[in-house]
Amino acid sequence: VLMLGRVEVDDPVVSVGNVRLDFVSTGEIECPSATYIRRRKPKIPHNKAGNINNALFNESNEMDFEFVVLLDADQKPHAEFLQRTLPYFYSANGKTIAWIQTPQFFSNIFPIDDPLGHRNMEFYGPVMEGRGSEGCCPFVGTNAIFRRSALCEIGGIMYNSVTEDMYTGMKLHVAGYKSLYHNEVLCIGTAPVDIKETLEQRKRWAQGAVEIFSLTPWAYLYKKLGMRKTVYNLDSCIYPFLAPTAFFYALAPVLITFWTVPIIVENPLLFLFIGGIPTMILPRLIQYIILSAKRPHEEGQAGPSLWVSATDLWRGEQTFFGFAATNLSAWHYGRKAISKLIKKYNVRGNLGMWNWNREFLPKKGAPRAPEDQSKSTEQTFRTSNKDVQVLKSSRLFVPNILMFALCAIACIHAVINFNCNNYQAAWLLPVVIGFAASTMWHLWSFIPMALRTDEKEWPYTSSYHGHNILMAIVAGVLVFLYSKVQLCIPTGDIPIYAGIHLQS
Repeated sequence: VLMLGRVEVDDPVVSVGNVRLDFVSTGEIECPSATYIRRRKPKIPHNKAGNINNALFNESNEMDFEFVVLLDADQKPHAEFLQRTLPYFYSANGKTIAWIQTPQFFSNIFPIDDPLGHRNMEFYGPVMEGRGSEGCCPFVGTNAIFRRSALCEIGGIMYNSVTEDMYTGMKLHVAGYKSLYHNEVLCIGTAPVDIKETLEQRKRWAQGAVEIFSLTPWAYLYKKLGMRKTVYNLDSCIYPFLAPTAFFYALAPVLITFWTVPIIVENPLLFLFIGGIPTMILPRLIQYIILSAKRPHEEGQAGPSLWVSATDLWRGEQTFFGFAATNLSAWHYGRKAISKLIKKYNVRGNLGMWNWNREFLPKKGAPRAPEDQSKSTEQTFRTSNKDVQVLKSSRLFVPNILMFALCAIACIHAVINFNCNNYQAAWLLPVVIGFAASTMWHLWSFIPMALRTDEKEWPYTSSYHGHNILMAIVAGVLVFLYSKVQLCIPTGDIPIYAGIHLQS
């Protein structure tokens, strides 16, 4: 059956016609009815956002339902999903709640292997719980239940970003609504296990972050939400811009071992503590405090389903290095998308405020855009070019291999240089080995997957503690050398002193 919308004005921006199949129980046992909707997509389909808005505005009205659950196609909800989440809306402050977010959990990567960091328990654990306590939990695109009236108030799911979920959540927060996080696994899905598909997914997320960062009026957001909630939203957008630091870790050992170090410090010991404590030691202490926290089930109490482990922390660090090239490429794709938007709508002035205030859907009673009668009216459905995009994204693991190779070369050169003719620069060896080994250790889970295409079981084991021990040893060696202690390296009968004397 080909039919247009049930509302007074069917929106051609969202759909130019739908296939709708209604399934109604006819047996003795009364069951809920189900409706399958597939739209005939317009020239710019807006993907998932367009699908949802089509169901909200073309195929239903406010009398049909009060709440809407949004799930990705791979997510299987628990039978008690609604029983666990709906009570929040009927609490004392329930009228101000726009949606309840639950975590994502993937059955195909638990518990044995997660080399690509899909679990992301730092985010779905303390980060989401902290933001939810402020009523500012982000919408992650799935496993959430919304109040329909709140979505309709802002015009539905937002457009102009490939990560429309986060943008929609920000708009609802500015509109005065709150969001809460229910930390219990109520939906189980599947994660991409192939590195090519994963890189395409991560590139899309990073591109969306670049787009939202550019399309958001941050001063206006600060005025409406305050400092803390603005920082929460800003934190979700800036991670693609931190990607160059990963390349610094890979290039630093090469520059140090082949050329002169471009930093002169009169008191290296003081520099080590001033630079090392805030950047390396303090974050580790905070992470170990998180790890040492008592789980509720260990005390016989009910509590969150998800909790952070050492492996989760390690995978988070690995993905920072492994997806650095992917996040860097998002700068280019995000810039192209924004430039196209500006050119299409001839935007002048403040781009963020223009996009924030513009109406995405026509008001009721607005004249419908005339249809192009020159085109065939035959029902057609578009297919995505996902395979082409995945093939392009597969090239993004090449920089990981190059970074790994550069670090290996730097280690070999440092050892040869130290053993042959440069004992006076003994401190260079632990510095180069420390930088290079840390980077290679973080990249290691990505290298075998990039070089082999066949699927294998990747071990879900943590190198977090081992990496920290290595870095502590390197720091100890540097302190030993910088503290005017003579390091004797025997070569035959003549001892050679490699300690360096730097003034305090």
